[in-house]
Amino acid sequence: MRVIKSANSIGSSGTMDEDHLAAVIREFGRSMREVTGGLDDAMNRWESAHRSSLRPIRVILGSLSKINYLRNIEDLGKLKPFEGIVDRAITKNLGLLDKVLPKVLALASDFEGSIRKMRLMEKRVSELQRRGASLLEPDDNCEHRVCQLVDNVDALSRKLRQIVSMYEDEYLFRLKTIRNIEELLDSKELYTNLLLWTMEPYLESERIEAIRKEIGTHIEETRSLVSRQNLPANMF
Repeated sequence: MRVIKSANSIGSSGTMDEDHLAAVIREFGRSMREVTGGLDDAMNRWESAHRSSLRPIRVILGSLSKINYLRNIEDLGKLKPFEGIVDRAITKNLGLLDKVLPKVLALASDFEGSIRKMRLMEKRVSELQRRGASLLEPDDNCEHRVCQLVDNVDALSRKLRQIVSMYEDEYLFRLKTIRNIEELLDSKELYTNLLLWTMEPYLESERIEAIRKEIGTHIEETRSLVSRQNLPANMF
């Protein structure tokens, strides 16, 4: 019977027989599914916060547009007799901003929570990689199923990093916008940033979906490693 080195976190040093190997693969498979489940939860939390932010962001965009227009009126025409009307309109829109801004600022914690969860999943995958490396023989002549298991974990780590990297870039962009939102109310930069906020420029939805499908393939490949042991499917 062919044997391989045991993972330190699973058993004692030495070798594993077929039953032990099957147990290792099942444990890795469960951990991989927990990681992808955690990623999905984090992405869903982000999407929920994004949807909640759209209405106040659009209100702010509308108010900024009106304020900018009012500040650049040169000829009031028939409105000239109404003294202070432009200032009153600007004040009214600034008051609306004061009411809406806290709603946007409050969402910062939701976006931050999503990113923290993603980074936690990355940390768990790194731990899986370390444990996977401990299964390999020093001469790299590992049992085929072990090599495939380690390859699947490494692939999961790479794909997860690609997705998290996009969300981190989007988060940093939003964090900068949120931090400057009260200071740049009359700037074109803020207007542009808020408009980009609604479009999520750093999140490539088609690419994310493709990566998620690739991750699913690696999970299924790991599942197939267990099924080769003629074990019940519900043990994975």
